[in-house]
Amino acid sequence: MNALQDDYANTIKLTSGDIYISSPLYAASSDIYDRASTGEPAGLPGVADILIQNELGWHAATVGNHEFSSGEAGFLNLVAPDPDIINGAGGGVGIGEGGYAGTSFPYLATNLDYSNSLLPAGLEVVAGAQAPKGNSLTTSVIVNINGESIGVIGVVTPHLPAIADIGNIRMTSGDNIGASTPFQIQVDAVIGGVKQEVAALEAKGVNKIIVGTHLQQFEIEKMLAQELVNQNIGVDILIGGGSHRVMANADFPIRQDETQTPPQLLQPYPQKLTNSDNTNTLYLLNTGANYRYISRLVANFDENGVVTSIDATDSQAYATDTPGVDRLYAENITTPEQVRAKADPEIVGIVDGLSNNLNQQDANIFGQTDVFLNGIRGDARTQETNLGNLISDAQIYYGQQYLNKYGDQLLEGIEKIQISFKNGGGIRDYIGTSTILDEVGELVQLPPAANPEVGKEEGDVSQLDISNSLRFDRDLVAGTVTAAGIYELAEHMVSALPTINGLFGQVGGFKFSFDPTAKARTPETPGERIQNLVLINEKGEGTEVIVKNGQLVGNPNRSFGVVANSVLANGGDSYPDVITNQVRLDSLPQPDSLNQAQLTPGAEQDALAEYLAAFYNNKKGQTPYSQADTPQSGDTRIQNLNFREDTVLEGIQPPLPTVVNGTPGNDFFDAALPDANRFAGDNQMLNTGSGDDTVDVTSAVGGNNIRTAAGNDTVYAGTNNRIDTGVGNDLLFLGSAGGNNIVTGGT
Repeated sequence: MNALQDDYANTIKLTSGDIYISSPLYAASSDIYDRASTGEPAGLPGVADILIQNELGWHAATVGNHEFSSGEAGFLNLVAPDPDIINGAGGGVGIGEGGYAGTSFPYLATNLDYSNSLLPAGLEVVAGAQAPKGNSLTTSVIVNINGESIGVIGVVTPHLPAIADIGNIRMTSGDNIGASTPFQIQVDAVIGGVKQEVAALEAKGVNKIIVGTHLQQFEIEKMLAQELVNQNIGVDILIGGGSHRVMANADFPIRQDETQTPPQLLQPYPQKLTNSDNTNTLYLLNTGANYRYISRLVANFDENGVVTSIDATDSQAYATDTPGVDRLYAENITTPEQVRAKADPEIVGIVDGLSNNLNQQDANIFGQTDVFLNGIRGDARTQETNLGNLISDAQIYYGQQYLNKYGDQLLEGIEKIQISFKNGGGIRDYIGTSTILDEVGELVQLPPAANPEVGKEEGDVSQLDISNSLRFDRDLVAGTVTAAGIYELAEHMVSALPTINGLFGQVGGFKFSFDPTAKARTPETPGERIQNLVLINEKGEGTEVIVKNGQLVGNPNRSFGVVANSVLANGGDSYPDVITNQVRLDSLPQPDSLNQAQLTPGAEQDALAEYLAAFYNNKKGQTPYSQADTPQSGDTRIQNLNFREDTVLEGIQPPLPTVVNGTPGNDFFDAALPDANRFAGDNQMLNTGSGDDTVDVTSAVGGNNIRTAAGNDTVYAGTNNRIDTGVGNDLLFLGSAGGNNIVTGGT
């Protein structure tokens, strides 16, 4: 931005929202800034984010959904000044005399009503079509740039309540709108507010008008832009936000680590929309999130406020990586240190304060991976990914530990957590590195990089990796769901395709096939996309058919144990309300078997950390996670029939027995090689019987009760098992795996 902003005297700086998001960086502010009144950490996340945005110098910002990362109060408290918050002993800098100043710019949204909100001191809700004020919430502003008046309007997604906790703030664009609501209905919900603000601006003589939107889907923003053009509403430029779609010209360099390719990567930049007789024109912009690009549009207006031309050379999406910075300066810039020298020292200082805090998290290692863990936005929201599988499997394991300890107190009559799911929108980033090699243009994706400064080796998965991917760290709930409910969940998970939507589900404990061309589920009508759906065991083998050839099979009311985050379980992302008997895991003391990660108990980050520590931990001699991500043609849990054949119903295995009995002879039970006895070491009771028996559950799921009888028995213990030995000289190997076993002796 420093290289670009002085090229033209008449420059306006705007952002379309989500200028912060729940993340390790966002949370770090809670610790590194203090309260003058107590000397203790301020406890307000996002302070550093706002300080950085103030330094960037926005004239106005559109409200985004992630502005509510800490709910209504969190948003309002960041916009408002707070003289009690000061630079902290933990390294927080950037706050001047007088304490935290809040935002130096206004937040805009035509469709939010704050009249029921409790506003902090210093925060104002002001009428639209006025000069911008810091610490304010409004609908539109008039920015004066060297005597030229430019109107700016903001619009946030009308389904904001479905994806954010907005508290007492009320939507003025209608109720009961969700992510799967047809796009045209969403456009119709917001266009009236835009028209009203345009009229107010034009009444004050403003003829150059920009709309900043945060509508989540680029397709919706393009529909809105086209509708504005068709209705001859006086908007010249629309800046989209929330979709994270990069818009760039094919002949202009993008980031070396860019993962988007056409058609997800939008071309050209900008996009010109006209009405049917070419008498009205609007220019549409969009760019990636997380500081990855600076989007510039150089537009020439006539005296009537009509765009007469766009400078095609300078109007681009500028990559913010090192090569991107190098292209904007005469000297050769190749190192991070050289990039830092070009940045504002105030921003560098703020970021350094955050980095020291984040390095502590990167030193906290839980396990290892040999492969790139795919949490790329466009993949996690449209197809099965290995990170989605890992997270879902971790939640099953985590919930099972609670069930093993609390039994009927947690879920009456349920012996096993069978399924779990995670919305792709809650997976905020990949774990690993992703780079395009200049010489061949090849995308290279690798495990997490080493951080020698803190002793992290390549492939180590740290607290920072996990918290960056699972930024929201939702509370987990255990509950029950019927077969009919699983069917409805799966239909919802694929209902928004082919659009990239956060409601798409990543799953564990079941697999399904779907036809993306069939009728999609809506809040009013059932879907017809799911073709086959079966429950699976830990090896991915089908064990029980739920849906066959698009029809529910068996008793629709048969019930299964499920773990999911509390937001989805209670209808977030418009998920169906099908999970009953809900118990928040954090309402119970954490089981002793979950004592390795020590993150927030009962939450998503702790579940993944504990799972890695239990099964992919080189400190225990275990091998790293190695399931590489596959293209859709190779996906097995979520089979898109546009890309592959349906194999969901192949090789169905019956459910594992809850009790396995041995013989009077010398039996061998290897959980890794279950034979006809069907002992897989997965929450089963094993009665070995008499004889000299051998039991190996070293790499099994755990949660077993192994009972030996008379004879000289050998047991290789795994993780979280109870071993009751009988008469004889028994040999137990207790240090070969995860630990947390209970042993009782016989005679």
